[in-house]
Amino acid sequence: MCAGRTALLFALSGALTAPALAQVSVTEFALPSVTSSPQGITPGPDGNVWFTEYGGDRIGRITPTGTVTEFKIPTASSEPNAIVTGPDGNLWFTERYGNRIGRVTVGGKVTEYRLPASGSRPLGITVGPDHNLWFTEYDGNRIGHVTTTGTFTEFTLPNAGSGPGSITVGPDGNLWFTEYDGNRIGSITLDGSFTEFAIPTLGSQPNGLTIGPDDALWSAERHSGKVLRIDTGGDITEFPLPSNSAEPANITVGPDGNLWCVERNAGNIARVTLAGNVTEFPIPTANSQPMNITTGPDGNLWFTEFATSQIGRASITTADCVGDCDMSGSVTVDEILTLVNIALGGALVSACEAGDGNHDQEISIDEILAAVTNALDGCSASGTSSRRGA
Repeated sequence: MCAGRTALLFALSGALTAPALAQVSVTEFALPSVTSSPQGITPGPDGNVWFTEYGGDRIGRITPTGTVTEFKIPTASSEPNAIVTGPDGNLWFTERYGNRIGRVTVGGKVTEYRLPASGSRPLGITVGPDHNLWFTEYDGNRIGHVTTTGTFTEFTLPNAGSGPGSITVGPDGNLWFTEYDGNRIGSITLDGSFTEFAIPTLGSQPNGLTIGPDDALWSAERHSGKVLRIDTGGDITEFPLPSNSAEPANITVGPDGNLWCVERNAGNIARVTLAGNVTEFPIPTANSQPMNITTGPDGNLWFTEFATSQIGRASITTADCVGDCDMSGSVTVDEILTLVNIALGGALVSACEAGDGNHDQEISIDEILAAVTNALDGCSASGTSSRRGA
């Protein structure tokens, strides 16, 4: 080791703690039928993960260890799409071509409610602050809600051909939704008053919507290959993914406090920090076409693989020890040298993500100081390595 670097290391003192960094391990579970084409996915009230089988006309349940149970939907060719746990403890889902909203108990009993107008094509669904189920009607160009007893109310969007898709409750208590064809993000009050915000990138095809830990709404732009952030005032920021052909299909908040999206065309799941920094993790099975993603009751990420009829589980391993590049539970001199090299521009942050505590894609002096303290005093100085999931 050269004298200059040795002097630098011994001159460093003090430490700052930093957020946990993540590595990801993906496990895939095959469904009984290769034509199931799983689509929507959500954490269930029973500690399991529930999903829709778009090609199989079934609702599926998978345990944290991968045991699958399926329940047939009475209506043929219903093509179930989105699914959510309702306020009554049942699972509620949309039937894209069945033109119904469905309910399934944790025991597997299915009840269906036909929409007032034919050909409405319901897609997204969520639970509103009024304890009703709110949903989008892609072809009907409406936002609707249904009570747990099956009573419908609908509101027509201001602009024809908007193609509403995903929907969620915003931090302001309104319902927020994507306009896949209208290239807008919209909101609707409980009494049906609309507000719409145009997305700067034309033809972006927004899909998926979630509330981030920053109390903003986040969406995936499928056509433009970007992730979008919008606050309740309508200010929009767009963050490009490494490939504009990645086709991000949906987005959720992960157990690590970052945003996670699935990239349908690229075959990845991707972590997006609040600053917009992106890290991609490949799914083992090629051409799987991941469609939707959620955080399960077990603290893992779960996602659907549309083309390969599999359910994926992504376990996030967090390293709370700043500078522990290989997640061994300790920091070595070589790892500190790696951080110094990154800070000087000699290597990319990907050479040691555990050194980038604030996820800004840079290594600062404070992060090097934290790593030095961990090397001298042990990782317990700023937190030992920990694991989420199994």
